[in-house]
Amino acid sequence: MEGKEIISKTRLRPSKGYEFIFNFEGKEIRAWYSFFSGLEKVFLDDKEIISQRNVQRVSKTTFEIDGSSYHTELNILSSSKGPFECSLFKNEELIKKQIMHVNKEKMPTSIRFSRLILMTVLAVIGGLLMNYFNLEFYYIFLVAITSVLITNQVFDSSLTFLETEEVL
Repeated sequence: MEGKEIISKTRLRPSKGYEFIFNFEGKEIRAWYSFFSGLEKVFLDDKEIISQRNVQRVSKTTFEIDGSSYHTELNILSSSKGPFECSLFKNEELIKKQIMHVNKEKMPTSIRFSRLILMTVLAVIGGLLMNYFNLEFYYIFLVAITSVLITNQVFDSSLTFLETEEVL
């Protein structure tokens, strides 16, 4: 697609949220989204101007700057693989759009394999503890969620294969 420009890396962290930064008319508009809590925030030049919760894959956050109506739209095509699209509108006119995606060519196989091994080890340890302490079956969900969160936290600093493209 013409006009694509790689503008940043590592703005998506499962434990820290998704972040899109738009520079427009001398202002920095930053849209931040948390996948886990559904919290959405918009910042104008590092000052929070709106905060809301949304748990849907497509969301719209409306705000006003200097008497003009703005909104951001987030579209998550797949929560596990992306891409994650964020668009900035002024007075209902599309101004800029960014697409965050995994660059599979830069994602080392060792990271994928290491994550799988770590999650498996944590799940096995959790299962053994559940068996030893004779815990109820629904605790397996707690073990699974905990192993995913720990794995994501361990590999957060390794997410250099994520790229954001500005397409408009």
